Amino acid sequence: MAVLGMPLVSTLATQLGKDVERVSQTLQVFAAPVFMLTAVTSFLLVLTNRLHYIAERQLLLDRELTDCEVRSDHDAEAAALLQCLVRFRPILRRRVTLTRNAMVAAAVSGLLITLDVGILFYGALSGLRVGMVVGALFVVAMLGFQLSLLFYLRDLLSKHCISDRSEEHTSELQSPCNLVCRLLLEKK
Repeated sequence: MAVLGMPLVSTLATQLGKDVERVSQTLQVFAAPVFMLTAVTSFLLVLTNRLHYIAERQLLLDRELTDCEVRSDHDAEAAALLQCLVRFRPILRRRVTLTRNAMVAAAVSGLLITLDVGILFYGALSGLRVGMVVGALFVVAMLGFQLSLLFYLRDLLSKHCISDRSEEHTSELQSPCNLVCRLLLEKK
């Protein structure tokens, strides 16, 4: 009986070795998607913080606008400040749109990566060849992440980014109106 059991144990060990090898190879393939998913989720956190910061700027701008509207009837300086502040509403709206677009592209990229990982596991467990599908999904996920980074970069390099200008060299930013506007739009 012991002699008859040895080939069975040997066969099971061989099969188990093949399964372990297949799972090991699959886990090695998972390294790239997992690292990319980590980058995407970290970037989503950055974008979430950025959106929160922009929302705070909008609230501050709205408060200043309300205050200036009340005082603009009898105060010429408040009326001038009101005109200045109104110009910056579309700028903040544009920044919200760019940040939101970056978040959507990053989230889609993250979803594609998790789908990619799921297909990898399914292929490893079922023995199906899913290399082309996995490769195509990974490329599309990378393109989505790149699009997200481009939206972010577009916001950073916006011509309305006035925090990088030096006050000594830009006399137009010395007025009280532009000082308040600059403080409202200042980026972290």
